[in-house]
Amino acid sequence: MALSKKWIRSLQSSDPTQDSERVFARNMSALQAKDISLYHKIASLPHDPSYELYRQKPKDLYNLLLKNHNSHDAIHPYYDPTDILASVEHSLSKHDTRNRRFIILCGIGLGYELLTFLNQYSWKTFSQTLLVIEKDPHIFKTCLESIDLSDLIADPNISFMVGHAAPDFKTAFLDYISPIPRLALLKSICVILPDPCLRTDSPYYVDIVKAIKASSVYMMRFLGNSPEDSIIGERHMFRNLKSILENPGITLLYGKFSGKPAIVCASGPSLTAELPLLKTLQDQVLILSAESTFWALIAHGIRPHIICTLERVVRPTGYFDKFSHDDVKDTYLAAVPVVPPNMYESYLGPKINVYRNFNHFHWLPFDKGILDIKQSSASMAFKLAHILGCSPIILLGQDLSFDRDTHLTHIAEHHFGANQTQYHEQESIEVPANDGQTALTSPIWLDFLRGYEVDVRAYGGDVINCSAKGAYIEGTRYMPFNQAADQYLKNPYAPLPIIRKALAPFTKDTIHKDLILLIDKIDTALPDLSALAEACAEGLRLIEECAELFSEALSDINSGAHSDFTASASGRQSLSKYLDKISALKNRLYASDTYQMIVLHVMQSFIVAFEMNLNEDYLELNSEDIMILHTILKHQEYFSTHATFIDKITKELEEAQGGITSSLAPADPVENKSPDQIDPDGYLAEVAGSYEDQDFHPYYSSPYPDPSQPDLPHPTPGETHP
Repeated sequence: MALSKKWIRSLQSSDPTQDSERVFARNMSALQAKDISLYHKIASLPHDPSYELYRQKPKDLYNLLLKNHNSHDAIHPYYDPTDILASVEHSLSKHDTRNRRFIILCGIGLGYELLTFLNQYSWKTFSQTLLVIEKDPHIFKTCLESIDLSDLIADPNISFMVGHAAPDFKTAFLDYISPIPRLALLKSICVILPDPCLRTDSPYYVDIVKAIKASSVYMMRFLGNSPEDSIIGERHMFRNLKSILENPGITLLYGKFSGKPAIVCASGPSLTAELPLLKTLQDQVLILSAESTFWALIAHGIRPHIICTLERVVRPTGYFDKFSHDDVKDTYLAAVPVVPPNMYESYLGPKINVYRNFNHFHWLPFDKGILDIKQSSASMAFKLAHILGCSPIILLGQDLSFDRDTHLTHIAEHHFGANQTQYHEQESIEVPANDGQTALTSPIWLDFLRGYEVDVRAYGGDVINCSAKGAYIEGTRYMPFNQAADQYLKNPYAPLPIIRKALAPFTKDTIHKDLILLIDKIDTALPDLSALAEACAEGLRLIEECAELFSEALSDINSGAHSDFTASASGRQSLSKYLDKISALKNRLYASDTYQMIVLHVMQSFIVAFEMNLNEDYLELNSEDIMILHTILKHQEYFSTHATFIDKITKELEEAQGGITSSLAPADPVENKSPDQIDPDGYLAEVAGSYEDQDFHPYYSSPYPDPSQPDLPHPTPGETHP
């Protein structure tokens, strides 16, 4: 990313008053190709005379004159006018950027900080990613009018975030850092706060730094704890393949409640007061609830139409056994198929599949509806109300905080109790409440709240939170439940007929076709997993060979005889070859569709932690040679961990293969039949009744929803720089 001094000098000598239109056009052309949203934001800005370019002498660099900006003096210069470049260099020198891979530069100014950093400092950082944050779109526009940054704008490693209010910045930054290559750099961030941006908008940039830290912590928690933790969900998915096949997907309900209100119930203490009114409305409006809230609703004679569950945690055997078929016959269990198999088995009511936006669900050869679901089943219920088309969405019991008076954590009938100790054992955090006062929340709830804010922003509709004392969720508004009911629930409707009609196209034929696709998918994946295991073994052999070649140097380094290491010319060449071979093996893994679809999710938390720690290690290393040697040897952990979990995934998939072939086609082994010979009717008879006995009448022939219904975006498969 470093620029030549000659190019910088040519930029510094340009005269923006004479060729600003040409320069601006070049910059905007690059911006249009890079970030269309930012392009439109800048293109729509009117001219503002409060931002003026000036210079004291003909050969001086231009300064930016700000008039009536914030609460500052009526007119003040952005840069120190005595010596602009010297002040810029002095400001940058205050930041330790050595070996930092992720640079965040606050304030664009006239581009001098960006150009100076790239020319004089970036070579010291080995930086892979540079993000420029600017509060004021007018400053950014003035910069684009004054200096040609088109090459930098086009650089894929440089990004710009402009004009985000501090609260909105959190969700935008979460989106920005979500790709694995950026997540891997979170421990290697250096935030540069030049003096001009602090003089101009200090409170804003201080809030931005806080948001960067909070968002980084949130993402690291969201990634999961370890591959051992992540594989639980995939193991359950493989073991739930039979249930996935035999139940319809949420796709059939997309948009079916367009413009109709919905109520989403969570398990906060405030739900108790709303139950009497909710009971009178249960047949007049769609009610969705978190799985844990279901117990409380049933206890009060309320049967929600959809309950949501996504937890991988193994529940007690027969989790739903206390509920009879009559209790649940009109309540659909919308489950992410990572839930333990015993939850499916113990629930006697109808079921709907909801895929979470993880690649192993994209791997399945039949799309039953993939949603960007956060950590809680209550937020899952909100997401379902969103994609069903509901408006407005009314939240009940969504407290995400301790009760202000009783300090209880949940409603009394919660399956795990009304006062759960895990929340009290954590630190309490004060946050704004819906009634204008404050509420005490916990780190777990705060993570849920941040995820909810992302979902509310994506929804873009009217969200009413009826929990007065609960934590405020940005983008929602408070209204007492009785007022919300009077205003928005004046036109009752019956949800169940809508749901049943929408699910009617799910038939035996659907299951039969999906079964054939699934068997073929598994048959393809197993040889791919074997090839991935061999690539890991080859990587381990290379690392062992390299360690033997440099054993003497390693002995000196490990004994402390040398804190540094410089290889000979031939040794450096060997190091380069080993690093290239390891990078090639990693790329071989990433290039595999099977790896992307059913291995990456399991390994993602490990990969991010591995790359984070490796980038953090670089901060303590003093030469490029020792960095390369350290990188090579560190990959022993990388390949051995991958090999372990690829083996576990292979065994789970082999077991799943045996399960579906034996239960769905018990007469003869499936591998001895061609697809058109497979006859699963013996199996289908036991599940077909759950839909055909309810007077379902298909109203169009396709087993999938109308293509005009909204389609949720699929994520780009993650990739990590070797």
